[in-house]
Amino acid sequence: RQDRLQGANASVGSIAGIASPLFFGWVYAITIGTAPGVSFLIAAAILLASAAIGRYGAPKDGAICVTPMTIIVYVAAALAEIAGCFAFWAWLRLDKSPLWLV
Repeated sequence: RQDRLQGANASVGSIAGIASPLFFGWVYAITIGTAPGVSFLIAAAILLASAAIGRYGAPKDGAICVTPMTIIVYVAAALAEIAGCFAFWAWLRLDKSPLWLV
């Protein structure tokens, strides 16, 4: 069972690694003039949805345990990733200080 789970996880990760840059680049390109943060909001929504799937989609026998702390870590990771992407964008496009990247 564990080997199938790891294989499925690797497959989904590979697909996401190929599709995500294309999708988010496209979203960013069409919303740059009107709402430049939409791609970041979509990324945050996907992370929250994956946390919810992990929490509520887990088997009830306790084989996979997702605690409230796991959800908090997912949300914190999403916010940190969004903040990091925004900091890079602000430095690159808004001429902010390079300290934004730290």
